[in-house]
Amino acid sequence: MIKTMKFKLAILLFRLANYLLKDKIQEHRQSIEDAYADADWDSLNDFYDRANEEDYTKELKAQGII
Repeated sequence: MIKTMKFKLAILLFRLANYLLKDKIQEHRQSIEDAYADADWDSLNDFYDRANEEDYTKELKAQGII
């Protein structure tokens, strides 16, 4: 009987903790998603910058400027 009460109390406390931390957990998940999105955009921008620089260099070499 005491074990059952302890178990029910533990479940109740776990549910209470989840309820109280729900907003913090959501904020944390959102910040992680935002960080990954920013990192993806940064790497994509870097890729395009490198590609454009290579194309520009090839064009200048083709025209005999470099």
